[in-house]
Amino acid sequence: MNKLSYRPLALTVLALAVAACGGNSSSSSDAKPPVVGQSDLEQYLKEGFINSRDGYYEEVVDSPTTDAGVDETPAAPGFSETNTQEAGVDEADMIKLNGEYLYAYKPRSYDGNQTQAASIEVFQVTGDPIGNTFKGSVPLAADSWGVEGLYLVDDALVTITHGEAPSVTTNLASTGFAADIAMDDISEPFWGQQQSTSISVFDLDDPALPERVTELSIEGYLVSSRRIGDTLYMVSKFSPSIYVPYMAEVDDAAWQQRVEDMPLSDLLPRYWVNGEEAGKLFESGECYIPDQDEQGGYPSIVAITKVDLKNPQNWQSQCASGRIDGVYASTNAFFLTGGWYGGETRIDQYDLTTFERIATGKVAGNLSGAMPSFRLSEKDGYLRIVTSSMDDFWIGIPEPVIMDDATSTSEPSTEPDAEPSGPDHRLYVLKADGQGGFEQVAVLPNEQQPAAIGKPGEEVKSVRYRGDKAYVVTFERTDPLYVINLENPAAPFIEGELEITGFSQYLHPIDDELLLGLGYSANDDGRITGLKVSLFSTVNPTQPVELQSYTLGGERSSSDAMWNHRAISFLDVNDSTRMAFTWRDYDPNSYMPMHKLHVVDIDKTQQQLQVQVDNGYRPQSEWGGSYTRVPLHNDGLHLINDGAVESKTLLQWQQ
Repeated sequence: MNKLSYRPLALTVLALAVAACGGNSSSSSDAKPPVVGQSDLEQYLKEGFINSRDGYYEEVVDSPTTDAGVDETPAAPGFSETNTQEAGVDEADMIKLNGEYLYAYKPRSYDGNQTQAASIEVFQVTGDPIGNTFKGSVPLAADSWGVEGLYLVDDALVTITHGEAPSVTTNLASTGFAADIAMDDISEPFWGQQQSTSISVFDLDDPALPERVTELSIEGYLVSSRRIGDTLYMVSKFSPSIYVPYMAEVDDAAWQQRVEDMPLSDLLPRYWVNGEEAGKLFESGECYIPDQDEQGGYPSIVAITKVDLKNPQNWQSQCASGRIDGVYASTNAFFLTGGWYGGETRIDQYDLTTFERIATGKVAGNLSGAMPSFRLSEKDGYLRIVTSSMDDFWIGIPEPVIMDDATSTSEPSTEPDAEPSGPDHRLYVLKADGQGGFEQVAVLPNEQQPAAIGKPGEEVKSVRYRGDKAYVVTFERTDPLYVINLENPAAPFIEGELEITGFSQYLHPIDDELLLGLGYSANDDGRITGLKVSLFSTVNPTQPVELQSYTLGGERSSSDAMWNHRAISFLDVNDSTRMAFTWRDYDPNSYMPMHKLHVVDIDKTQQQLQVQVDNGYRPQSEWGGSYTRVPLHNDGLHLINDGAVESKTLLQWQQ
């Protein structure tokens, strides 16, 4: 194993300016260059705060997740690893397993009048015979609200936690003006105020006794993170705690003057090293500012932080601003995404080697759904992305229209009684143009390929890429599964389509011929009737076929796997791929859920589904707790619920 080089008190920060943005983007030709000094950044942030009083900037933050190729690399022999979107790109999760040790997050709990601190539970595990031995707990800091996720790399355990940021005294505080934003005014970007996100690195010389050796905390909340090799990438977002008063509380001019009198330093995120405040990020003012809309600035800063996990005192943070709410990464590039619901999606691309922003652009439509990052995929330098636009019936604003020069505009319908068309879905192929923008290589549908992705009124429920194929599921009453050929990036086309009842919320390519779907069954009217597991054949992409499917439970049944792919485990076993997840069923006469474990083998030779386990289990609380994971290990699995572990063979789980 490679050894970590720790100098825990030698952490330094390098706030880098992002490379200039020039040239034409895929759908924006008025790109603004990065900030060259403090004044531009200060003005941009203050304009954002002033405009926020009028109710601008309401948006939804993507859950840390997530995000569209498939992990084609087999897991280490004998046990499953975190189910990730891309091969070679690890994602934070509540548990990590290396085949010998299991590290699991235990949330803070309350026992009468006593509070039990959150912790990382350590278990030594075996696969033959299946079993676990509790080795100890690593308590989290008292001010920690919980764990956003864990990483495990060689002899290091990494935790990403969030908690309350220490209070700060600003010029506004001395006038009694600084305060938490009123609860009824909370909307992104303000809901994450007075938070900090921490990266803690633990040495595993003794894997049973993790030793914390360094911690970096950055003011703001976590957007998402990824690990590629020995490098961790974390994206956090910060808005200073500034009270936005009701209209009657202070006149516009007085409130605006107070904001304008603030120094830039009061608008920047602080950072701490091992609990000691070490300064503020981006004091030079070097920060990328995106295209400004009619509202002007935006009141938040995005920090993209890169940490060398083998030498964690070596870290850097890049500065960006604007509406960022999602992350996608491949082994070649790192992307930030963000946008308004139904409007446009902004995309920033970063080079993994230089850690510089190399392209910025916009496309029409948004990234909606339970797993929005799965709408993106990078291959051979081409970014493939599926977006959805909503017409004025859905969101009250005109639908964006892509012009011939790839810019976007909004045009209301000229029909006096035009019927709403519902969502409009597009697949874009983009490529960094070398001048700071994106070249639009292709868009589908187009004049040569006019067939729509989805029928009128249908929503995109899932997207998955494998190699030169994209699989898209749309649904309103039935489930069209589209196979899109991307072999020629400049000329994508819909190669095949299958229409069945129900829909897949999560797609998982087993190989080049088999596609697994996990979602919901439905009747002919589109009413949900239960959970559904489907196996599709894509050996003939022009005519995909549903080989087999079955339903679990009824209309009230649910599963975390429908919104979090990390709640699903996969393991190759001989000529099969084994899948495990948990789900909840409901007795019609009870409001309490019945918790069940489900294990199914996908026989790649016989091309069929073989259920191994579908049985109940007892969680830590009757409601199921905050999370459940089911990593597979040889012929058994470990069921982890809120840090408690139960290990059994599949035969034992059947009983």
